[in-house]
Amino acid sequence: MIITRIDVSISGRNGAYQRGHVVFEIQEDDGTEPRLLHLHASARAPASAPAQEMEALLAEDAIARLRRMPDVKRVTLRLADGSQPRFSA
Repeated sequence: MIITRIDVSISGRNGAYQRGHVVFEIQEDDGTEPRLLHLHASARAPASAPAQEMEALLAEDAIARLRRMPDVKRVTLRLADGSQPRFSA
């Protein structure tokens, strides 16, 4: 599975946890048409954290959830600028 785009929206808080929605544009390794996958995410973050930091934490949580799905064997991040991601899943 190749992730070609990640969109994160912050939706609210639940105590110490930030909640949000993460939408991945994914493509299977065999080159099929891209499709969208929507996941809910949560991450422990202070309310005063910058929005970019909260979005990164939510994306990280969603990728971890994606990896735990039984039919997912491998996840590759394909960044638009061709650079390597700072983390791999």
